[in-house]
Amino acid sequence: MSVVLLVIFATLLGALCYKWYHFNKLVEQLGWIRQPKGWPLIGHVLEFKDSTTMLNDLARLHKQLGTKLILVNFGLSTNIVCMDYDFTEFLLTTQDILNKGDDYKFLHQWIGTGLLTSDGKVCNTKIIT
Repeated sequence: MSVVLLVIFATLLGALCYKWYHFNKLVEQLGWIRQPKGWPLIGHVLEFKDSTTMLNDLARLHKQLGTKLILVNFGLSTNIVCMDYDFTEFLLTTQDILNKGDDYKFLHQWIGTGLLTSDGKVCNTKIIT
C-alpha cells in the first residue's frame, strides 16, 4: 500500500515540477511585459478581490505599473491583459496570429471543427443571410 502511495506522490510531484518548469520558461519569454509582484504557485490571485471588481483591479494595476500590457498569473495560468484599443483591434483583425487557446482545444474534442473551434480564416467567415 505504501509503495502505491509513494508512486502516486512521485508522479504528482513530477507533474507539478514539469508544469512549473514550463510556466517559468513562458514567464521568462514574456519578461518584457511588466507584471505586479506575485506569489509562487498562486500568482496574482490576491490582487483581485472578487469577480465584480476585476475590471477596477485591472485599471488599478494599469495605473500602478504605467503600461498598456500587463502580465497576470492565476496559479500556473499566464494571461496578458491589453489596455490599448488600437493594439487589441490589430490582434483581433490579423488572421495570421489568431489561434484559439487550450480551452477551445478541449471543446474541439466534444463538438468537432466549426466556427467556434477553428483557427485563422475559417474563424472570420461571415454568415450570409
